[in-house]
Amino acid sequence: MIEKGAATDDRGKSLFNVAEARIAAREWGPSLRSQSARDTMHVIISAKAGTDVTALTNAARAFLHDRFADHKFLFGVHTDKEAAGHIHAHAVITVKNEFGQKIHPNRGTFGEWREVYAQHAQAQGLHVVATSAKERASSQSYGPKDKAIVEVADRPRPAREARDRAYAAHPANRRLIDNARQRIRTAKTNPIRLPMSAPDRRVVNESITAWKAVAIERPSNALAKNMLERLLMAQAVGGILHTIGNRVEYLTKENEMPVTSQQMVQDLRLMNDAVSRTSDLLDGETKQQFRETSARYLQTLANRIDLQRMQERGVQQLSRAEVEAAVGPNADRLIERAQEVRLKEQRDAASAEGAAARAIDAERRQEARGRIDPTSQEELRVERKIVTGSEQSAAREAREAAAAAEAARIIAEHPAQPLSPVLVQTDALARLRSEQEKIIRDLEAGKTELESIHGQRQR
Repeated sequence: MIEKGAATDDRGKSLFNVAEARIAAREWGPSLRSQSARDTMHVIISAKAGTDVTALTNAARAFLHDRFADHKFLFGVHTDKEAAGHIHAHAVITVKNEFGQKIHPNRGTFGEWREVYAQHAQAQGLHVVATSAKERASSQSYGPKDKAIVEVADRPRPAREARDRAYAAHPANRRLIDNARQRIRTAKTNPIRLPMSAPDRRVVNESITAWKAVAIERPSNALAKNMLERLLMAQAVGGILHTIGNRVEYLTKENEMPVTSQQMVQDLRLMNDAVSRTSDLLDGETKQQFRETSARYLQTLANRIDLQRMQERGVQQLSRAEVEAAVGPNADRLIERAQEVRLKEQRDAASAEGAAARAIDAERRQEARGRIDPTSQEELRVERKIVTGSEQSAAREAREAAAAAEAARIIAEHPAQPLSPVLVQTDALARLRSEQEKIIRDLEAGKTELESIHGQRQR
């Protein structure tokens, strides 16, 4: 709280250094040490670069006193990230108030807090509107923990450089760091989030109505125009996916009027055309999300068409060869995915090998200095730990690359042969195996259905 500026408590007292923060922490004693897993909350209030710091400070103070008048809290405004596009306020608040009552915030609570803060911000002359991520069709966000993880990995702190480098080099932290990077990348590109569920579609529809009203009232408002275009795109693309999903569900279930394979093929062609045209209008993560979701629907329908054709030919059982043939329409996609995984794992393996080589070079340079003072010896021990961790990481990456290559070979030769659990050494391979298993399960379900229908006919 005080590393990048003074903090202010619920009584208006400013804390400038560690000693004052420790005194304040002791005063919080009665509100802490409960049997609950959490005694405090960390709330972040963000603003764009150029926001008036005094206005933001006053708005944050007013909001905290409004919502947490009976709680102890500290808050501080940080401007060190303004060059990167924003300033922000941190607040630490006790969950238990002075009467011993605890608050249990949920999604509705956060929405209420957002609206209350917006009111106080507007009273300070700030242009702040209370909107949720769904109301902006925004994709996955990231938090301060993600930023801290990536910053430690990319820019070790001067006072803890050796420890931060060791943390970033440790194999156990690699996936944690990669996931944090991905969340930050996704949030910064902010692809349109497609509404898949009924509640999500309802929020998008309501938000379109709200932004339309703003656009009509203030035609020159660029934000309202951009948000309206974004939400209309989310509504349209989400609607296409919803329609395709409903149609596939209808075609793949038992109906009073049987649907022929020819009718299904016509529907599949229409859906493929619609997906292709829509995909051309999208880009980036939004395009990928649309294609992956639509592919699952089209795959289900393609499987059903193959089974329907067999049923129409009077096929009673599916042989292993027929299962292989039925996977055919999906085989190309499975093979392509397997090759993507293989190439990624090979790149990761090469990167890890390079990191290990650089760590060894750094260790040798440290040894060449030959100093025996405690600091130099500690740095050498850290360098050796980094080398060990890098070598372990490189070895693991090599094993994962070999597993991915073998999985790609098996799928290319036998798309319907389930991958061995021994090969599933990464999340990407696990997702590939899950996708493959789903195709086979659908076929097996169809096989059971064919046998059931044949049995009914015999009776």
